[in-house]
Amino acid sequence: KNPAMMGELDFIFSRYEGREEELFAQVCLKYGADRAALTKDLPPRTELEEGELVEAIVRLEEEHERRMRLLRRKREEVKELTLLIRLGSERRRCHACDVGICRAQRLIRFAGEICWLVAEESRCAEEEAGSLG
Repeated sequence: KNPAMMGELDFIFSRYEGREEELFAQVCLKYGADRAALTKDLPPRTELEEGELVEAIVRLEEEHERRMRLLRRKREEVKELTLLIRLGSERRRCHACDVGICRAQRLIRFAGEICWLVAEESRCAEEEAGSLG
């Protein structure tokens, strides 16, 4: 989920040395992953090798990110359907107009997100320039 954290894996592994199963269980719990499904292809062993643990964590993070994207998409669909229901109950416009309103609302929301990102980038650049000066 956060590639910057990959550099901290050595520290995490050192903290959980000899307790790798506990670490793996905590990662599964954190990301809501099915531990059995993730380890079904691994040969039965009492300990996971470090490389296998890293691969399992990467798989968990990828699965978590996939689920989060799906959840965001479903939430957007619910918002649009709710808006369409509200717009349709007014009976002053045709369905195509209502769909156009939903699309316009989506474009406005994306434009707002872009403005926020640009403002955030500008703020970071100003902070960097201030810390260098």
